[in-house]
Amino acid sequence: MGAGGAGGNEAGAGIDGGATDGDTNGVPALFALAEVPAAPRGKGVGWLDGTAGIASVLLREEATMKRGVSEVVLAAVGILLRPSPRGARRGRAKNRRASSPARPKISSCLPCRATAPSRDPGDDPMRTKLLALTLPALVACGGDDVGTGRLSVLLEVEDTITEGLDPGSAGENITDGWQVRFDDYLVGIGEIAVAFATDPTLVIVDESRFVVDLTQVPASGLPLWTIGGLDEGRWQFAYATATSGASRHESVSTADFDAMVAGDWTYLIRGTMSRADGLSCPPAGKATVPMGTVAMGMNDAGDPCYANPTITFEIGAEAGTVYGPCEIDGQPGFSITRGTTQSVTTTIHGDHLFFNGFPEGAEGGVSRLAQWFADCDLNLDGTVTQAELESLDLSDLPEVDERFQLGSPPIPLTSVWAYVRAQLKTQGHFQGEGECPVDGLGG
Repeated sequence: MGAGGAGGNEAGAGIDGGATDGDTNGVPALFALAEVPAAPRGKGVGWLDGTAGIASVLLREEATMKRGVSEVVLAAVGILLRPSPRGARRGRAKNRRASSPARPKISSCLPCRATAPSRDPGDDPMRTKLLALTLPALVACGGDDVGTGRLSVLLEVEDTITEGLDPGSAGENITDGWQVRFDDYLVGIGEIAVAFATDPTLVIVDESRFVVDLTQVPASGLPLWTIGGLDEGRWQFAYATATSGASRHESVSTADFDAMVAGDWTYLIRGTMSRADGLSCPPAGKATVPMGTVAMGMNDAGDPCYANPTITFEIGAEAGTVYGPCEIDGQPGFSITRGTTQSVTTTIHGDHLFFNGFPEGAEGGVSRLAQWFADCDLNLDGTVTQAELESLDLSDLPEVDERFQLGSPPIPLTSVWAYVRAQLKTQGHFQGEGECPVDGLGG
């Protein structure tokens, strides 16, 4: 049985050494292994422990998540909390000795043949960290007829990031007249988790994480992760966004990478909104309008509106998220065929910031609106800042009206800034338009 090896960034050229935080500090090391006992003396690789066979994960709960990350990950990859006769730990897995490991019980897997892990020729354990969150040994049952294959995972971006959004009434247009273009769209992405569908206690995790500028990702996708030695059959798939512990991709400047790490930002987005007759109508009670600025009218709430045809923004936001288990067209994950390489994509959408709600499933019913964002330029300097977004409640903005369906957000909508972060957390997809529950909670 092949439990899985990793080639990490073997196809992802241009990677710098990452930030040094690789332990269980919040979202970083989402899938960290903890307290898995070592094999008793003399038991070797064939030792099984029914209690340690459960994926033993100890992770810090993030303040932005309603559930602990460990619970989210267990839900995402579908781990069953039961002992398993099958599993493996390969690569540079962390192994922390428990005080009193239980004695082995292998009756449920007899007859079994213990085997040492076989390394895929393409594996490079020095460049990627792989964790299998299952039993602390590799056991093969039922003979040698289990074929294996490889998984290549690419980062793919929606064309709303590379080409922007145009005003209009069709497809992915912004329906209230604004055009949006993105200059930079950085994301911290990685750890990849796969779970064998017929035995979801067999979970392989590639910890490799990267900061990439999505505006520079080619249309064909960017190969970043490879996992080898996967048993043929169907596997579930999950992944995460976070920056801590990440490596800098060549598409990202050193200054931007350092800013991402220092701010613990999941996203760094710079862009411009434009409209020839564009107006900003900041809430009158919170606006700081420069002296001499002439109003061009009022909105329906009576707030004065001012000419503002070009508005820039820079969003550095923490929005670490676990996505999964992912599916496409009703099919979960991916299938491995013996002797072949299967390719899948993690897809980041770029237009959710302008969604009028939090759709569950297909996005066909959503509208994209931007006037509410233009109204957040409280001092009319042509730039929307985090401070301005933090100072506003959604109820302050008349444009956030009955068109917005704000049920089931992934985090509480305590401010307009929280709304921006909540929308960023929903942008992860699979194979283009495939769906992945957000933090194990659906959405």
